Amino acid sequence: PFLLSDKFPTLGCLGTNALQTQSLEDMSPLMLGRWGAAIDTSNTSHALAQRMVTLHADFHCGNILIMGGGNPDRRLCAIDFEFANVGQAEFELGYAFVVTKALLN
Repeated sequence: PFLLSDKFPTLGCLGTNALQTQSLEDMSPLMLGRWGAAIDTSNTSHALAQRMVTLHADFHCGNILIMGGGNPDRRLCAIDFEFANVGQAEFELGYAFVVTKALLN
């Protein structure tokens, strides 16, 4: 896990103590509030976004092939399915936008 310090978790890590004890009892109210706010903002209210679907989980412009080149019947094909899994539909679209934007910058 990446930690800026034992008190400030990053990348989904709740801190070394929480990982070892599997408990949030020792976490400060400030950090509990921050994690709660992050979870609340990630909960979606639209039924289509909440659907459980098969995810590519690494879908971005670098994992798309154009088949058929100059042929009018060309089509786009996704590649690289090593992270495929099941999850909420909103994840796939959000991930694609964020990663593609990062790749283009």
